[in-house]
Amino acid sequence: MMANSDATAREAVRLEELGHFAFLCTERRDELERLCQITRQLLDAKSCSVTLFGSDEMTFLSSEGQSLRTLPRKEAFCNITLERDAFFEAPDLLADDRCRALAERLELRHYAGVPLAPTPGVSVGTLCVVGREPRTLSVEEKSNLSGL
Repeated sequence: MMANSDATAREAVRLEELGHFAFLCTERRDELERLCQITRQLLDAKSCSVTLFGSDEMTFLSSEGQSLRTLPRKEAFCNITLERDAFFEAPDLLADDRCRALAERLELRHYAGVPLAPTPGVSVGTLCVVGREPRTLSVEEKSNLSGL
């Protein structure tokens, strides 16, 4: 029971922190679009996105290479990154039961993402890349993604 109350308290803190970034959801930001463009090119990815997470929905603040605007949080690959509060990579999305249904629907095979945590330990979103072929990022690519 204690673990559940700890998770609930962490989520409340995360949602409070998220409130400071609500203004970003009103329109696309050129600097985020540029970040996605650079990240996509740097990592040779099909798509790159910056996301924010509400309690039930993930919002794409910026996306280079795809047109989705929102996804239910429980379906999003990025939710795994958010919950882990650490880099997460799925070299083959079809091999991961948590990701398979969405991967099949969107015809994606690779995912890598890092949490966006304005306060250490309080992630409000992600910076992520996806691709159509299975792959594993190199140590240098992982470092680049984490450093952005």
